[in-house]
Amino acid sequence: MKSWELFFAVTRPWLRRNPLAFTSLLAVGLFLVNPAQSQVLIPNTSPLTENFNSMGGNTTLPEGWRVSYGTTSPTWESSQTAVTYTASSGTPTAYGTYAWGNPQRTDWAVGMLSPIRTQTSVMMLASNVSGQVLNSWSITYSAEQFYRNNSDSFACFYYSLNGENWTQVSRGTLTLNGSFSPVGPSFDDPVSKTKSFTFQSPTIEQDASIYFRWEFYIAGPQGQGWGFDNIIITPGFTPVPEASTIGLIGIGLSLFTLMAIRRRLSSLPSSTIS
Repeated sequence: MKSWELFFAVTRPWLRRNPLAFTSLLAVGLFLVNPAQSQVLIPNTSPLTENFNSMGGNTTLPEGWRVSYGTTSPTWESSQTAVTYTASSGTPTAYGTYAWGNPQRTDWAVGMLSPIRTQTSVMMLASNVSGQVLNSWSITYSAEQFYRNNSDSFACFYYSLNGENWTQVSRGTLTLNGSFSPVGPSFDDPVSKTKSFTFQSPTIEQDASIYFRWEFYIAGPQGQGWGFDNIIITPGFTPVPEASTIGLIGIGLSLFTLMAIRRRLSSLPSSTIS
């Protein structure tokens, strides 16, 4: 007997005499069995936007967002709901995840300051509550450089259906490199690069979830500081022909081609045919 079955077997007589208590315990039990995760809801096919300005210089990320530092294969469950540092002035030197801001502290981006050969991921969990299935996505994001140094760097994009196994979308890769000098912070006017692309995922049914991940990789030879900003996600649905439909189309085209050849041959003089 499972623990929850044993609990209700023991408390059944008391619960029958206290129906309100039963309702309350049932609600608590459902929460414990399936605790709510912080996530971004997809109510329709309108664009979802995030510029991280709501952080206002704090370390806590918006609802449905997480970060991971120094991990080549991050998971949603092992990631963090807050960055380690914030910086909008001075000369930061500590490696880790950052909320980068302008000197006025009105415009923010989320990323890292890291040494070479280090991955930093910014992740989002989205739940489909639109009432329709989704499988197509238009993505736009910006990468902004807040600490200059001599290095090759890249931004990559992935998606996942479980927050553990990630599929990279190659068209979402952005070569950064940025500015190499003067070495140091660039809060006033960071180099900014933008990437826009589309891709298709497996079908996301109603109430199902999809995970998105943006990753910085600093190849070297020196460390750099970058942040993701101005993220736009536009969901949609693109019908995908079933294999049987594709097969029928292929058969139809073959028959059409054969008939055209026969008509061509029948129109030729008999001497040519022989």
